[in-house]
Amino acid sequence: MANFELALKPTLIKEGGWINDDADTGKETYRGISFANWPKWGGWTIVNKNKPLKRGQIIKNEQLDKLVAMFYRESFWNLIKGDEIINQDVANDLFDKAVNLGTHQAVVLCQRSLDVPETGKMDTNTLNILNTNNPYK
Repeated sequence: MANFELALKPTLIKEGGWINDDADTGKETYRGISFANWPKWGGWTIVNKNKPLKRGQIIKNEQLDKLVAMFYRESFWNLIKGDEIINQDVANDLFDKAVNLGTHQAVVLCQRSLDVPETGKMDTNTLNILNTNNPYK
């Protein structure tokens, strides 16, 4: 079965550290987590205590790292049922799409590629066909 930590690592490299860009609809973000979209995320308290921050800065804080990982696991990985996907490359790709497009759209694209009903939810049928018809063979 796929490993969450292996899927998360490249995502966090792409997402970087802290940024507050007025041209970005997310405005202030930390590790890809937008304050505009996720204002109740528990990590903001730690981020705010470390201000002022430089663009791209990653805060060295074990608790914050755990909150970031928990956010990505609960908000994306669990919704695509990443732990039940057999192939790591498939899980990584679907997870990355979920983070960038949203879980609904990522699953719709997956379902479309598998020619199954497009519900936007990773159901048992989609998961079984995904695991049987591995596009990364």
